[in-house]
Amino acid sequence: MNFIKMSDEEFKIFQKRSMESYGKDIARNREISEEEGIKLAHEQEEDILKPKEGETHYFFTLIENEKKCGWLWVNSKEVGARKDFFIYDIFLEEEFRGRGLGEKAMSMLEDKVKELKGSRIGLHVFGFNERAIKLYKKMGYETTNIGMRKKL
Repeated sequence: MNFIKMSDEEFKIFQKRSMESYGKDIARNREISEEEGIKLAHEQEEDILKPKEGETHYFFTLIENEKKCGWLWVNSKEVGARKDFFIYDIFLEEEFRGRGLGEKAMSMLEDKVKELKGSRIGLHVFGFNERAIKLYKKMGYETTNIGMRKKL
Protein backbone atom coordinates (compact mmCIF):
# COMPACT_ATOMS: atom_id res chain seq x y z
CA MET A 1 0.00 0.00 0.00
CA ASN A 2 1.16 3.46 -0.92
CA PHE A 3 -0.40 6.80 -1.59
CA ILE A 4 0.59 9.46 -4.07
CA LYS A 5 -0.54 13.00 -4.72
CA MET A 6 -3.71 12.92 -6.79
CA SER A 7 -3.37 14.18 -10.36
CA ASP A 8 -5.72 16.87 -11.69
CA GLU A 9 -7.44 14.25 -13.86
CA GLU A 10 -7.87 11.88 -10.90
CA PHE A 11 -9.17 14.77 -8.78
CA LYS A 12 -12.05 15.35 -11.20
CA ILE A 13 -13.04 11.67 -10.96
CA PHE A 14 -12.55 11.66 -7.18
CA GLN A 15 -14.59 14.81 -6.70
CA LYS A 16 -17.59 13.48 -8.62
CA ARG A 17 -17.55 10.08 -6.92
CA SER A 18 -16.84 11.51 -3.47
CA MET A 19 -19.73 13.96 -3.63
CA GLU A 20 -22.12 11.27 -4.91
CA SER A 21 -21.09 8.88 -2.15
CA TYR A 22 -21.24 11.53 0.56
CA GLY A 23 -24.54 12.82 -0.80
CA LYS A 24 -26.05 9.34 -0.58
CA ASP A 25 -24.84 9.06 3.02
CA ILE A 26 -26.35 12.46 3.85
CA ALA A 27 -29.62 11.35 2.23
CA ARG A 28 -29.68 8.12 4.22
CA ASN A 29 -28.83 9.92 7.45
CA ARG A 30 -31.36 12.75 6.99
CA GLU A 31 -33.98 10.58 5.28
CA ILE A 32 -34.14 12.81 2.21
CA SER A 33 -33.83 12.05 -1.50
CA GLU A 34 -30.42 11.19 -2.95
CA GLU A 35 -30.73 14.21 -5.22
CA GLU A 36 -31.17 16.50 -2.20
CA GLY A 37 -28.30 14.77 -0.38
CA ILE A 38 -25.93 15.18 -3.33
CA LYS A 39 -26.89 18.86 -3.63
CA LEU A 40 -26.09 19.37 0.07
CA ALA A 41 -22.78 17.52 -0.34
CA HIS A 42 -21.75 19.85 -3.16
CA GLU A 43 -22.73 22.93 -1.13
CA GLN A 44 -20.66 21.71 1.83
CA GLU A 45 -17.71 20.91 -0.43
CA GLU A 46 -17.71 24.41 -1.92
CA ASP A 47 -17.51 25.89 1.58
CA ILE A 48 -14.86 23.42 2.77
CA LEU A 49 -12.58 24.01 -0.22
CA LYS A 50 -12.67 27.82 0.02
CA PRO A 51 -9.13 28.88 0.92
CA LYS A 52 -8.84 29.66 4.61
CA GLU A 53 -5.76 31.06 6.30
CA GLY A 54 -3.68 28.32 7.94
CA GLU A 55 -5.42 25.43 6.15
CA THR A 56 -4.12 23.01 3.56
CA HIS A 57 -5.97 20.23 1.74
CA TYR A 58 -4.17 17.06 0.65
CA PHE A 59 -5.64 14.71 -1.96
CA PHE A 60 -4.05 11.28 -2.36
CA THR A 61 -4.63 8.28 -4.60
CA LEU A 62 -4.24 4.96 -2.78
CA ILE A 63 -2.16 2.36 -4.63
CA GLU A 64 -1.94 -1.39 -3.98
CA ASN A 65 0.25 -3.58 -6.19
CA GLU A 66 0.49 -0.79 -8.78
CA LYS A 67 -3.33 -0.52 -9.01
CA LYS A 68 -5.38 2.48 -7.94
CA CYS A 69 -7.53 1.18 -5.14
CA GLY A 70 -8.99 4.28 -3.54
CA TRP A 71 -8.46 7.81 -2.34
CA LEU A 72 -7.84 9.93 0.72
CA TRP A 73 -8.70 13.59 1.34
CA VAL A 74 -7.27 15.20 4.46
CA ASN A 75 -7.03 18.79 5.65
CA SER A 76 -4.63 20.43 8.09
CA LYS A 77 -5.47 23.40 10.27
CA GLU A 78 -3.39 25.49 12.64
CA VAL A 79 -5.04 25.54 16.07
CA GLY A 80 -2.93 27.80 18.23
CA ALA A 81 0.50 26.17 18.44
CA ARG A 82 -0.97 22.83 17.37
CA LYS A 83 -1.49 21.45 13.86
CA ASP A 84 -4.63 19.31 13.57
CA PHE A 85 -5.62 17.14 10.61
CA PHE A 86 -9.11 16.08 9.57
CA ILE A 87 -10.03 13.23 7.24
CA TYR A 88 -12.76 14.39 4.88
CA ASP A 89 -12.86 11.22 2.81
CA ILE A 90 -11.22 7.84 2.71
CA PHE A 91 -12.48 5.29 0.22
CA LEU A 92 -11.44 1.85 -1.03
CA GLU A 93 -12.86 0.32 -4.18
CA GLU A 94 -15.08 -2.68 -3.37
CA GLU A 95 -12.63 -5.25 -4.76
CA PHE A 96 -9.92 -4.05 -2.33
CA ARG A 97 -12.03 -4.12 0.83
CA GLY A 98 -11.65 -6.72 3.56
CA ARG A 99 -7.88 -7.08 3.08
CA GLY A 100 -6.69 -4.74 5.82
CA LEU A 101 -5.89 -1.96 3.35
CA GLY A 102 -8.03 0.59 5.18
CA GLU A 103 -5.98 0.01 8.30
CA LYS A 104 -2.75 0.28 6.29
CA ALA A 105 -3.91 3.54 4.71
CA MET A 106 -4.81 4.97 8.11
CA SER A 107 -1.42 3.94 9.54
CA MET A 108 0.37 5.52 6.57
CA LEU A 109 -1.64 8.69 7.10
CA GLU A 110 -0.53 8.78 10.74
CA ASP A 111 3.10 8.60 9.58
CA LYS A 112 2.47 11.41 7.05
CA VAL A 113 0.78 13.59 9.68
CA LYS A 114 3.74 13.10 12.04
CA GLU A 115 6.10 14.00 9.18
CA LEU A 116 4.07 17.20 8.64
CA LYS A 117 4.34 18.00 12.39
CA GLY A 118 0.68 17.26 13.06
CA SER A 119 -0.46 16.22 16.51
CA ARG A 120 -4.07 15.03 16.01
CA ILE A 121 -6.28 13.47 13.37
CA GLY A 122 -10.04 13.83 13.48
CA LEU A 123 -12.84 12.51 11.31
CA HIS A 124 -16.61 12.22 11.07
CA VAL A 125 -18.40 8.94 10.54
CA PHE A 126 -22.13 8.36 10.13
CA GLY A 127 -23.62 6.16 12.84
CA PHE A 128 -24.83 3.57 10.33
CA ASN A 129 -21.28 2.97 9.02
CA GLU A 130 -20.49 0.21 11.49
CA ARG A 131 -17.61 -1.19 9.44
CA ALA A 132 -15.77 2.15 9.50
CA ILE A 133 -16.55 2.73 13.18
CA LYS A 134 -15.04 -0.66 14.00
CA LEU A 135 -11.88 0.21 12.05
CA TYR A 136 -11.51 3.63 13.65
CA LYS A 137 -11.94 2.22 17.17
CA LYS A 138 -9.38 -0.48 16.37
CA MET A 139 -6.99 2.28 15.22
CA GLY A 140 -7.38 4.12 18.56
CA TYR A 141 -9.83 6.85 17.59
CA GLU A 142 -12.04 8.08 20.41
CA THR A 143 -15.64 9.29 20.21
CA THR A 144 -15.68 13.07 20.69
CA ASN A 145 -19.41 13.74 20.33
CA ILE A 146 -22.60 11.88 19.58
CA GLY A 147 -25.65 13.10 17.70
CA MET A 148 -28.92 11.41 18.53
CA ARG A 149 -32.54 11.54 17.37
CA LYS A 150 -35.84 9.84 18.00
CA LYS A 151 -38.46 9.23 15.33
CA LEU A 152 -42.01 10.04 16.37
